[in-house]
Amino acid sequence: MLPLPSISRCAFLAGLPLAAQTTREQPTFSVDVKVVNLLATVRGPRGELLRDLGKDEFTILENGWPQEIRYFARETDLPLTAGILIDTSLSLEKILDAERGASFRFIDRVLREGKDKIFVMQFDLGILVNQAPTDSRKLLEDALSQVGTPTQRELALQTGGGTLLYEAVMRSSRDIMAAQGNRKALIVLSDGGENGSVA
Repeated sequence: MLPLPSISRCAFLAGLPLAAQTTREQPTFSVDVKVVNLLATVRGPRGELLRDLGKDEFTILENGWPQEIRYFARETDLPLTAGILIDTSLSLEKILDAERGASFRFIDRVLREGKDKIFVMQFDLGILVNQAPTDSRKLLEDALSQVGTPTQRELALQTGGGTLLYEAVMRSSRDIMAAQGNRKALIVLSDGGENGSVA
């Protein structure tokens, strides 16, 4: 009977390291890394585009500390999404045609059909998206033709507000531009007066 307890003690001791290994867990570390895309256009002293720059010729600082540039690519001819925000409040009624004209010229010079998209929004005591992002010059020109100041009836029904400039910028950024990729720009045609935004 003597050999039996000796065997059971060995079996118990041999199993101990195995049990200790299964109860010990390796720590898990997780890091949330966010890649930030930065677009840059670099011009020389005479205004010419500098196209052959490499990643070593750029420095990115965050709170004054240099950051490593992990990914670098030279890209040209990227698509553009632009918004034309037109202040149609009564204070700008006399220059509405000039605002429209500037918008037509911008579309003619910038829009590359099949590549870029532009939307048109007017704002005064309300906000109206006259045209969602499109690459159609005709749709944009039709939308600009419909841009107008509030009618007397709309003014009589007004219960607040006046020129929702901040609200227009916030809504176009949040509701339209956030879903767009590549390059983005907002062109705001306004006297800068703000009255009534809750943004």
